[in-house]
Amino acid sequence: MVVMPLHDCSVTQRMKMQGKPLRLDQRLRICRNVFRGLADLHAAGFSHFDIKPQNILLKTQHGPAVLGDFALARETNKTLGTTQRGSPFGTVIYAPPEQMDRDAAVPPGPHSDMWAAAATCCEILSGKPPYMGLTQVQVITEMMVRRKAPAVPEGFPAELRALLAGCFNFDARRRPTAMQALEVMARVSEGDFSGTVGFGDPATPSSSGTVSVDAAEGDDEAQRREEERLEAQRREALRINAERIEQARREADAARRIAEQARRDAERKEAERREAVRREAERREAERREAERREAARIEAERKEAERKEAERREAERREAERKQAKREKDKRKKADRREAKRREAERQELVAADAPGGSAARPVHAVRVTQQTVHDPDTGVITTRSHRQEIKGCGDALESMSLEHSRISSSGLGLLSHGSNVLSHASNVLSQGGGLLGGGMGAGLFSGGVAHAPRAETAGGGGVRPCRYGKNCKRPVCTFGH
Repeated sequence: MVVMPLHDCSVTQRMKMQGKPLRLDQRLRICRNVFRGLADLHAAGFSHFDIKPQNILLKTQHGPAVLGDFALARETNKTLGTTQRGSPFGTVIYAPPEQMDRDAAVPPGPHSDMWAAAATCCEILSGKPPYMGLTQVQVITEMMVRRKAPAVPEGFPAELRALLAGCFNFDARRRPTAMQALEVMARVSEGDFSGTVGFGDPATPSSSGTVSVDAAEGDDEAQRREEERLEAQRREALRINAERIEQARREADAARRIAEQARRDAERKEAERREAVRREAERREAERREAERREAARIEAERKEAERKEAERREAERREAERKQAKREKDKRKKADRREAKRREAERQELVAADAPGGSAARPVHAVRVTQQTVHDPDTGVITTRSHRQEIKGCGDALESMSLEHSRISSSGLGLLSHGSNVLSHASNVLSQGGGLLGGGMGAGLFSGGVAHAPRAETAGGGGVRPCRYGKNCKRPVCTFGH
């Protein structure tokens, strides 16, 4: 945004004032101000693109001229906008060809302002606008089709005519710069103009007003009063403008404060929102961790419970195995006891049958040796008792008496050697009577604590060998009876 001080009027407005024409020196000063302003603008890196009398402002009617209306101004080193590139822009009668042709070899730039400034100076000095009497379409046709530039008035000095003709060059690169034009304008004076430079009939002024080089001084008093009136208007306009500026400043300050407050409120709300988001994230994270902790505790409890149940199951299986093993051992012992009881009962019945009256056959006597071994299993804690039974079958009363004697000796546990001697002597008698059927091993076995006994053979008459009651059907592995 460009802010400029308030000016009284433009050059166009000043030229339309009736009865107060601009002097030649005033018009030359305005042209010099135009080129000086362009030189400063181009040095700053900008191009105006809309130089015309309406955009040249006067502080007072006789004050210096300044450039205004920078709506189309652009930086020289930047590309023009899409609208400016795609269609003509600027004021047609003052604009150069490159602003009318988007396909121009040389794009618009500072040289474009020189064409427009030359056309403006021609109008200011002569009072006639470029392409006077033509419409915009006709102007574009003259410029773009016929390649015809604005005409330079005849009464101008040769150096000024050359300057303006150079500014109207269709080759934009060959146009003079603003500084070069300013140097030429500095050398041009009122005396360089020949005769009277004017336009139109004084009685019928054109739309641009009447300008006379040799105009009279006019009424100084009326001019002074007019200047005072204009100065008063200017001051009033300045006051009003200052009030507007102050009001705009106050409104801008208020808007700035409102915007600052809105910004602070937005920042506060944003901070609150972020804090809420952070707290929500922390809450969710805490819930997630608590859920993970509970899940881990549940899994650990389930694992311990499973281990406990597994241990109980294994302990129950071990106890059940021990119980079954103990039961099997007990059943084995019971079966062994029953078999032993049956065997003893059978032996007893056999002995009873042999000792019955009228029994003449020799009674078979069985010599039995029983040993027991207790085994403790440290792994299962089971105590196992193993019994080993060795049975020797024989015949005769001598074996029975020896078995009874040995049983008595074994049960009493006293006089083992003396009784053993009697038994041995008794066994010798049996051996002598039995004809050496049994070797000394039986006696030795009895003496050493064995339970095998030598059989004894007797006859009813006190001599000889008694016949076996089973006869030839005897299946005893050792039998001392006759068959």
